[in-house]
Amino acid sequence: MAERRAWTRDELILAMNLYCKLPFGSLDHRTPEIIRLAAAMGRTPSSV
Repeated sequence: MAERRAWTRDELILAMNLYCKLPFGSLDHRTPEIIRLAAAMGRTPSSV
C-alpha cells in the first residue's frame, strides 16, 4: 500500500469546488470529473 500524504490547501480547495458544482448523487469514484481531478492531483478517485 502506498504511503499516505496529507492534503495540501490547494487540493482541498479544488476538491471542495468540485463537490459544490456536482449535482446531488454524482459524488462517486466513477464520475468522470472526479476521475480527472484525482488524476491531476495524483490521488485515487476514491480518495477524492
